[in-house]
Amino acid sequence: MKLLSHPIILSVFLLCFCAGAFFIGHAALSYATFQSAENFCVLLDAGHGGNDPGKVSSSGVKEKDINLAITLKCQSVLEQNGVKVILTRNSDCSLADSNASNKKASDLKKRKALIKESQINCAVSIHQNSFPDTSSHGAQVFYHPQNPDSKRLASLIQAQMQNLTGIQNHRKIKANTDYYLLRDNNTPTVIAEVCFLSNPSEAAMITEETIQEKAAFQIAMGIMQFLHSPSFNPQ
Repeated sequence: MKLLSHPIILSVFLLCFCAGAFFIGHAALSYATFQSAENFCVLLDAGHGGNDPGKVSSSGVKEKDINLAITLKCQSVLEQNGVKVILTRNSDCSLADSNASNKKASDLKKRKALIKESQINCAVSIHQNSFPDTSSHGAQVFYHPQNPDSKRLASLIQAQMQNLTGIQNHRKIKANTDYYLLRDNNTPTVIAEVCFLSNPSEAAMITEETIQEKAAFQIAMGIMQFLHSPSFNPQ
């Protein structure tokens, strides 16, 4: 992915322009870069991993693999724009302690500890969705209702992901008090469910490199809008 060589001051017009600058195929990705991004640090969490595949599509697509692929691509976009990135994982692994009796709980505790203890401006956990109705489709971002910054981050990412697969997505951000990563967490944190692996069409499309790149680009654009918004006050 190729970036413009000169930083351009953020404006609403440029954000709208850069959000539409992704071209599927062999064309290069180009968009306006943001100013002074080197002062920001973001944590990206590729959900699941190792012995935990997450959701698995009817054709065998594993959520853990898609999550990691999109996360690494999103990392690349952010870093090329000067944003420092921390990953919870960069390979097919679990964060659980080897001797933990409950591997899932141990894994989630490690992820949450990284979010709370790292010097970051925000965190995005990347996942794929699933539902018994196989026609369900579209990206959706979740946030904790007690954190207004998380809600704002969710709104910006959701707005970017309204047309990932070519089918208009009418889903809205959704408050959630049950997700462990979102509870008791003062860091602006959201969970981005990119597509429905239970939908055969979306499950097939999300394995395509260009769709993964587009999803990563959209998430990164939402993050950078959040970091550069006037109401954002980094601690």
